[in-house]
Amino acid sequence: MTQLLMIFTKKRIILLSAILATICLSSLLVYSTKAYEVRIDDKYIGVVKNQSTMTDILQDITTRAESRYGTQILVSGCISYKEVYLPGEKRITDAALCNQVESDIVLTSKAYAINVDGKDFAFLKDKLSAEGVLDKIKAPYIKNEEDSTNIGLLENVSIIQKDISPNELKVLK
Repeated sequence: MTQLLMIFTKKRIILLSAILATICLSSLLVYSTKAYEVRIDDKYIGVVKNQSTMTDILQDITTRAESRYGTQILVSGCISYKEVYLPGEKRITDAALCNQVESDIVLTSKAYAINVDGKDFAFLKDKLSAEGVLDKIKAPYIKNEEDSTNIGLLENVSIIQKDISPNELKVLK
């Protein structure tokens, strides 16, 4: 009878241990969720719930920059995601993420440089604008349409496409 009681007690202990383990694992799963650690050029930015959050914020930043500068804006740098499991309160808020990304991200724009003797003189958002500047420089020296093909510049002048910071763009007035 004593052996029967010990077997019955061992079964209870095993059952209680299994129940406690299940409760612990369940609470761990409830309080810990899958998230993504975000890095820009290996610099830690924060932890987000999903990658689309970061994509949406980048899209919003580039859209605002494109409307401000009037040209296509590109995001420079390598954005990487690492899958992590963290408690929900350790994730960064969308507003904080947006501020962090805006301060750490490098935006670039395709521009056309007027290059004079190997030195960039001005950056314009399109090639037509750059050609227009050169035409305005030549305009006072053109007396009739036939002269326009004979007029040139003494310096070596070219128009070169480059990726630059949008702040360097010039706007024609």
